[in-house]
Amino acid sequence: TIVGASSWAAKNFLLHLVKHYSGIETIYLAARDTKSLEAEIENLRVNSPNLVFVGLSEFELGRIIANSDVVLNFVSARPPCSMQDTLEATKFSLLLSRLVATSNIGLLLNMSSQSVYERSTGVPQTESSCTIAKSEYAFSKLMVEEMFQDAALRSTNTAIVNLRLSRLW
Repeated sequence: TIVGASSWAAKNFLLHLVKHYSGIETIYLAARDTKSLEAEIENLRVNSPNLVFVGLSEFELGRIIANSDVVLNFVSARPPCSMQDTLEATKFSLLLSRLVATSNIGLLLNMSSQSVYERSTGVPQTESSCTIAKSEYAFSKLMVEEMFQDAALRSTNTAIVNLRLSRLW
């Protein structure tokens, strides 16, 4: 299941997935606007009979997550964005973390951001590097990571990986 499937990163991931892993039974693509997403996927010439488009309602998400082995979360309010967009993305991630905590998925892969690191010129960042919320965006990313880690504590079958990606655009 790919949540936030209309993002640039999610669509590129999907292209790679469909091209190299044809044995996947079903790929759920969850987005706010499924009609636009379907048109975009068609324009990208993604030929896969196993794509299922779903909205982001709690009912629909709960149903697909319950039937998923892996969930990839691309939902984010990309900077620069309004405080409202950041809070809405964070609120949605809270819903997703609750669904993950009560499901039986094996892995949640959360796309986070390197904006959570304290920036030091010339110093490489690693998972053990100090994190700091210097912006609302970085704070929201750290909060979402903590929500998913908490969900993993409540769901003993689920592993959570927070990928702290560099800027993608």
